[in-house]
Amino acid sequence: MINFISSFYLNKERQEELDTTLRKNIEQRLIKKIYLFLDDKKAYEYLLENFEINKIKIKILWRIPLYSDLFLCANLLPKGEICMISNNDIWLKSIRFKELLTELESNMIYALTRHEYNLEPKLQKEQPTGGSADSFIFKSPVPKSIIEDTKHVQNQWGSENIVMFEFWRKKYRLYNPCFHIIIVHEHRSEERPKNRKQIDITRKNKKICIRSCAVSYIDKNINNMKKLKQIQRCRIAIPTADIQKGILRYFPDGPSTRKYYDTKPKFLM
Repeated sequence: MINFISSFYLNKERQEELDTTLRKNIEQRLIKKIYLFLDDKKAYEYLLENFEINKIKIKILWRIPLYSDLFLCANLLPKGEICMISNNDIWLKSIRFKELLTELESNMIYALTRHEYNLEPKLQKEQPTGGSADSFIFKSPVPKSIIEDTKHVQNQWGSENIVMFEFWRKKYRLYNPCFHIIIVHEHRSEERPKNRKQIDITRKNKKICIRSCAVSYIDKNINNMKKLKQIQRCRIAIPTADIQKGILRYFPDGPSTRKYYDTKPKFLM
């Protein structure tokens, strides 16, 4: 039912977690095919030696994949296929009711916030208005402009915020049913590279460029698609710049906000 699209690489410190993630996704019956992007041949040889790869299709890029590579992969599938783009340390645990997939519409996308390895909804508690999106579920194909506007890597601060922003800008209906579709983050140490950059909000010569949004969580008590679709879309928060103070604030989605961002994002004074 689901085409799972992600990447795989070798990392001594995290190899056990990455292996666990891939095995869990291979075992998940809701996933019919896994498309993996690799950055070198060593990762390919490792997969052959350690995994049953009948369910996996592999592409060696010889570089770190971009979000645009993952969306292009989705667009190469037949129209109407359900695709799930995820970080490489995320595995799919469960989906509460099948209609979340069977009634997914072409202008809808799920931007899912993760549960941690111990199934704790940590980010949901820390960020009650909307957390990160470690997986995206949608139907193929996506607009070509999405591919053009997501030429950045995963796992940078704000990388998924750019993806959410671009789908919002293309007038998709964004939902975050993270209590209905459980994805698990297999990262116990939670250590991050010290040189990680923030890419959704950038500054240059006292100017600020913003390509970011946050998607609120669907109420966990909603138990069918009819109620979910009645929401129309989740509350969206878009950051804008305070011209006088040079600080960022989040404003709710609305006609004035959407009109402002209908054109291609530009530098703000």
